[in-house]
Amino acid sequence: MDERYAIYDLSPNSALAFPAHNETLSLIPTPETTTSTLHKTRTTTAPTYTLKGYAYSGGGRRITRVEVTLDKGKSWTLADISYPEDAYRTASQNDETLFGGRLDTAWRETAFCWCFYSLTLSLDVLKECDDIMVRSMDEAMCIQPRDMYWSVLGMMNNPWFRVVVHKEDEGQTLRFEHPTQPALMPGGWMERVKKAGGDLSNGFWGERMGGAEEEENVVKEEEKKVEMKKAGVDRVIEIEELREHDKGEEPWFVVNGEVYDGTAFLNEHPGGAQSIVSAAGMDASDEFMAIRKSMLLFSLLLSMSPFDFQLAYLFPRTKKCYHFLNSLNTHYQSPTRPKLTS
Repeated sequence: MDERYAIYDLSPNSALAFPAHNETLSLIPTPETTTSTLHKTRTTTAPTYTLKGYAYSGGGRRITRVEVTLDKGKSWTLADISYPEDAYRTASQNDETLFGGRLDTAWRETAFCWCFYSLTLSLDVLKECDDIMVRSMDEAMCIQPRDMYWSVLGMMNNPWFRVVVHKEDEGQTLRFEHPTQPALMPGGWMERVKKAGGDLSNGFWGERMGGAEEEENVVKEEEKKVEMKKAGVDRVIEIEELREHDKGEEPWFVVNGEVYDGTAFLNEHPGGAQSIVSAAGMDASDEFMAIRKSMLLFSLLLSMSPFDFQLAYLFPRTKKCYHFLNSLNTHYQSPTRPKLTS
């Protein structure tokens, strides 16, 4: 890995935790307040709602401002910031213990962790907005940018965090939609916009601003199939042979029942060789498929095709037999290794 491109310090970033994705907020007055965590639904007689989230920055820099806009950046409102670690600083000044221990951090100016923020808004104001956006600033006056910055791997993006507000039930219910969902979970307004043919880099979060020319240029994104199988590969290996390559010298890993040799990526992988070595001798299907588009593009830039590294298929090859495979894995797996799954 080229040290010039190593990621050590993070840029300022923030996110909204509440309202949660697909949380609904009823605006119909009721005699009592009810909360349902399971369905992420809240019914309230209170005229306000409290936004909550977190923010952080890298290099030990402290977050100094978190701002919220309901009109796409025309005006901003400061949120209240809370740093949990400050409780330790205060305790150490008074020579007190906190949670059973004493941590002397009062003299340091470094921020060790993220902060929490909150902002209480009137429901009358909230029901009029189309989205909620958040940005943060650290003590070096670095601030989150308005738009995403394109990069080959899609890493280190920190634009304003945007939650779309949908009006439902004739305006009596608000439903909140986050940009994406964690891991491989579907959902989020970014996925919805892309499937509808919107351009997320158009400066308006993929929204159509009107005009016949724009309508004509809309092209809906088709689901792209990732093909990684190498023609002519018919070799089938047992788990014992896969386990012989669980070290850094010649790391093999499994993606959807197909066995690959990661040796060629050890010196070029953007996450360093350890990213490959950590998956050696294991099923890396979930991890790989989560970033498959980025990895495929990275491979093309290196003039390498992913399926060139396919060696064989792991026995058994069918999903029907994976249940049998898992029952046998206890004999081959060490206590610290997860079981192979489809």
